Amino acid sequence: MQALPIIGRLAPMSEPLFSSSGFAFTHAPLDRGDVLRDDPDALARLWPQGRVLLLDAKGAALADADGQPLLMGGAALADGPEAAIFLGLRDAVGWFCLPADIAAV
Repeated sequence: MQALPIIGRLAPMSEPLFSSSGFAFTHAPLDRGDVLRDDPDALARLWPQGRVLLLDAKGAALADADGQPLLMGGAALADGPEAAIFLGLRDAVGWFCLPADIAAV
């Protein structure tokens, strides 16, 4: 697999992004965007500028050597939103997650 381009990082966190109790952002909560979940056209519009967390086989976010989750841009990935899980919106940007083993660049 070729190296994936990194578009940014989450700000340093006081607690882990993922924990044994499940997924948790330490920043402002995501707008779950429930009305968007059933709208493939809306998800397709959000995808190119969206932020994507790649997950390993156990569901943990891929991280750098410092343990910080890596964020990808939707435009950098060949897969579209139909292959990803829509997490919600933050500042009008869509957040998705995608299993790393199916992510193609």
